[in-house]
Amino acid sequence: MEENRVKFAAMMQFEQIYQKYSRKIYNYIYSRLLNREAAEDVTSEVFIKVMENLHRYDAKKAMP
Repeated sequence: MEENRVKFAAMMQFEQIYQKYSRKIYNYIYSRLLNREAAEDVTSEVFIKVMENLHRYDAKKAMP
């Protein structure tokens, strides 16, 4: 039961990070690549890395 709560909390945390930063990250990457499909792929890779390292995320140290 506790493990499910921890997983749920991690998923909610990831969702918050994604909602807050995904558009900004995509726009930045697109401005560099000028290719929608490539920018989407790179943005996906960024968030795969975020998910893999979510256990290291500290909201108190997050960017404003």
